Amino acid sequence: MKISIIVPVYNVQKYIERCIDSIMRQECDDFALECIFVNDCTPDDSMNIIERKLVNYVGKIEFSVVNHEVNKGLSVSRNTGVLRAKGDFVFFLDSDDRLEVGALKCMVDAMQVDKDKTSIIDVIIGNTFLCKDGRSSMSYQSNVAFLLENTDEKALRKLLNRDLYHIACNKLVKRSLLLEHNISFLEGIIDEDLLWSYFVFYYAQGVLVVPQITYIYEDNPTSIMNTTSDRIVQRIQSRICICNKILNSPPELSIIDYYMYVFYILVRAINLFEQNSTDNLVRVCGGELFELRDRVLKEVFHKRLYLLYVFFLTAKKPLYALSKCRWYRRYYDRIAKCILVVSKKISG
Repeated sequence: MKISIIVPVYNVQKYIERCIDSIMRQECDDFALECIFVNDCTPDDSMNIIERKLVNYVGKIEFSVVNHEVNKGLSVSRNTGVLRAKGDFVFFLDSDDRLEVGALKCMVDAMQVDKDKTSIIDVIIGNTFLCKDGRSSMSYQSNVAFLLENTDEKALRKLLNRDLYHIACNKLVKRSLLLEHNISFLEGIIDEDLLWSYFVFYYAQGVLVVPQITYIYEDNPTSIMNTTSDRIVQRIQSRICICNKILNSPPELSIIDYYMYVFYILVRAINLFEQNSTDNLVRVCGGELFELRDRVLKEVFHKRLYLLYVFFLTAKKPLYALSKCRWYRRYYDRIAKCILVVSKKISG
């Protein structure tokens, strides 16, 4: 078995050495390990730092560098890494984050929990420690690894219900799954992980969940989204694109969870639009955004999911006024969860 770590590199000279050190400390006696740095025309000293570290490295890990001729962004950098990878599984690591000691060995060892099911494992997902919040990304009831078989869309439902996080990092994903189903990161959008993860979980046969911390998500102030008009427009348009592409590929069984997930993405785009609707650039997004909202409402109504339909009307005036209420914003997730549960009971 071979694992390919893919590390996009752009403007991370303050963090890249820490990231490399965490890779070099990984135990890989039981599997082969390669690491691909994708230089996305970084203008800083990041690549010089990488070269100095690699010159002095002695160990089992195979390191390589791929250089883009022009800056292409995170999505293309990850796609480049997948195409150059030789591993059975790929693992995305952002260059300002780091791996926990023994992370990959922990994830690989977890596959031995049920050897009869190893062949169906397409994704292995570890827990992430969020440095800013001082906590892990997910709280699992189990202290040992557990397998979610996807024949009944159990793994997909976990993602749609946000019981599993959607970020691309900290997941071992079978490379053949990505290539066979042409799953790649869409260029030019923000929050591309939302779309990528949906299709990974849509097609995966089985997802192995490892409750141990395997990834350290650092708080990098320079990576925070700025609030320029162009950036706000890009975020809104990205979410419109993501929702439409997800709506074009509905699941067979998890339809209620599916629409709640789309609404979760959509309503945040609408909130961002409303907060900045006085901006002329942002206002241009309104037509396409509300067309998407009406598409969701129409589909839900035609499927006779009437409780969902009423809840989704809160994305439309005059019921949108509820979103401005402090209690509604505070308890939104709980309200949505109740709507989800009741809708499932009503639909049988």
